[in-house]
Amino acid sequence: MSTPGMSHARDRAGELSRVADWQRIYDTLYAAAGTDGDDFTGWTSSYDGTPIPVAQMREWCDTTASLVLSLRPRRVLEVGVGTGLLLRRIAPQVEHYLGIDLSAVVVDALRARVDADPVLASRTTVRCLAAHDLGAVGAEVGAGAATADRGPLFDTVILNSVVQYFPSLDYFHGVLGGLLDLVAPGGRIFLGDLRNPRLADCLRTAVALRRAAPGSTGTQIAQAVATAAERERELLIDPDLITPAGLPPVLADRIAAADVRVKRGRADNELTRYRYDVVLTTCPAPAGTSLRGTASAGGGALLPPAVEAPALEWGWEVDSLDELAGHLAAHRPDRLRVLGVPHARLFPELAAMRALAAGAGAAAARAVLDDPLPRSVPGVEDLAALGAAHGYDVVPTFSPDGGDGDLDVLFRAAASPDPDHRWPTNGVDDPAADRRART
Repeated sequence: MSTPGMSHARDRAGELSRVADWQRIYDTLYAAAGTDGDDFTGWTSSYDGTPIPVAQMREWCDTTASLVLSLRPRRVLEVGVGTGLLLRRIAPQVEHYLGIDLSAVVVDALRARVDADPVLASRTTVRCLAAHDLGAVGAEVGAGAATADRGPLFDTVILNSVVQYFPSLDYFHGVLGGLLDLVAPGGRIFLGDLRNPRLADCLRTAVALRRAAPGSTGTQIAQAVATAAERERELLIDPDLITPAGLPPVLADRIAAADVRVKRGRADNELTRYRYDVVLTTCPAPAGTSLRGTASAGGGALLPPAVEAPALEWGWEVDSLDELAGHLAAHRPDRLRVLGVPHARLFPELAAMRALAAGAGAAAARAVLDDPLPRSVPGVEDLAALGAAHGYDVVPTFSPDGGDGDLDVLFRAAASPDPDHRWPTNGVDDPAADRRART
């Protein structure tokens, strides 16, 4: 793990070189992008290299935009705006929207589309800036955007499917510090589509099995997984490290709450299986007041750390949706945690990985990927639908041990406040740190 203030020498030149590499890649990619409607250029499946179906990508966009809009934003900054997938869904409903991106190619194209739409043009600004250039945002917005009486520039910041392209954890911390300077007290920073290192080998194994030539051995699959890990270029951050308890103190002291959630949506693909979202809430308290160690599931108001929700262990105290529905109907708790729920979307791929570890051949493990789910494994959306039917909001997140893909699911009566939620410390897949360790 790398954090500001540690003794290792931060490779700033190397970080900027990596950022420049991604800029060149996206300049080339966006040069071939379309000009009308949602543009999903570059969104391809890791399993077979084909484009992820448009209907699934639109659901991904709509679900993400709905989560951001539930924060009731007014003045929004999006870092890594890309082709404007979220901008077009959110900007019409806010007072001001600034989108920045490091690719001049995509910024020029998006600016033309914004200028051609009177609704967007009246409230939207698009600028070519990298994430580490946030100090220029105030000047780019224009004089008067932030004044003594109006306070900070933004109440909501979005980084969606962006952080994985940052070159190191240090770089992410630097960007987060810059964002905290721009966000109002009690404002939100939405980090979307983050990659979880606890589950990385599960995805790599499933990809290797899907792409394996006939007759491949388990040893060959294991080698393919190891090679994929060695060649990883993206930044994977454990959910524990994006909470007040896991961040460096200089950042944690400015963050009141962290809402960590698995991806929602009916589509079953690598985005809903392996990505997660976080909403950080900045401290409403005066500067210097620390709320470290407290995080709230679902965002919003904080409760004292002593507040706990009753819990049921899946597979022991409840093992079906019908039993869970009966418990909710009979007891009507304000809050209920259901612990250790198998993650249905990951279940086949985790089973295949375990089969390989137990000595199964590649063909047998590959067949496991297509086995039907046991009836005792509920889907995330099935849990959400059950909760809604009984008057509960449902917040699915990773179980603290997390390595087996299990979920802890919070059921919260619609009118109840948000409970305290704590996270242990795990780790991070940091390409820059890996390179330092090998040199």
